Amino acid sequence: MFKPSFNEAFVRGSKLKKLLKTKFVGSNIFWFEKVSSTNDVAYFLLKKGFKEGLVVLADTQTQGRGRKGKNFFSPKGGLWLSIIFSPRNPETIYFIQYLLCIAVSLVLKEFLGVKTAIKWPNDVLIEEKKVCGVLVENKFSGNILEAAIGGIGLNINFPVESFPHILRKTATTLYSELKHEIDFFNLCKKLLEKIDSLYFSLEKGGKDKLLKLYRELSPVFGRKVKIRNREVIEGLALTLSPKGGLLIKKLNGEVVEVFEGSIVNGKGQN
Repeated sequence: MFKPSFNEAFVRGSKLKKLLKTKFVGSNIFWFEKVSSTNDVAYFLLKKGFKEGLVVLADTQTQGRGRKGKNFFSPKGGLWLSIIFSPRNPETIYFIQYLLCIAVSLVLKEFLGVKTAIKWPNDVLIEEKKVCGVLVENKFSGNILEAAIGGIGLNINFPVESFPHILRKTATTLYSELKHEIDFFNLCKKLLEKIDSLYFSLEKGGKDKLLKLYRELSPVFGRKVKIRNREVIEGLALTLSPKGGLLIKKLNGEVVEVFEGSIVNGKGQN
């Protein structure tokens, strides 16, 4: 996992760091050619003493992963990155995955004019096809939270035909949608700056603003959904709870809080 040169990755990442206009994101940046997983490398560097705001990027991942340990296809041409978060506001930890999805959606709209929707809890879609996934892993030392490592996988400059056959009907890339290559470096810069801005606001108590943005970008609220977790839950998606769970009003009228699972009937139905 750690065969790549950390010195070379640090030098490469420093070129991006110099251009960032951020308060916290990009305190240090390592940009590798290949790693097993950017989340794993970020955790390794956390253990070595690197702090909040560290960014790890890679051109490719050999063992990228999504929720529940699922493989995450990560070829050259995608944006594979991880960020270390150590929030002071204890509520922040519940909303980092939503923050990252929002940042991706806003940047794709503002920078490229691409309209997206967030599929609860952590996917960004273009016309119901996945263009980005988010994975947040909380790291503990005993009962004490060391940090949250937020990973983003964004499909950019490669064609849909590069995906394994099983993914081609459910995933997409910016290249396939826009029919041209994207300014990768500038998109990465804008995304890190957007994450920084949203995180700074959230830490200052901007949870309501973040929730408003999420509701605007996710079609799930106010719709009937079926969520598969340990059991199948059906009902009306109401809102997000103060701890970041999705509140569902079940068919029997009971309101339950769901923190993980997959929506199995698309984005919901009226």
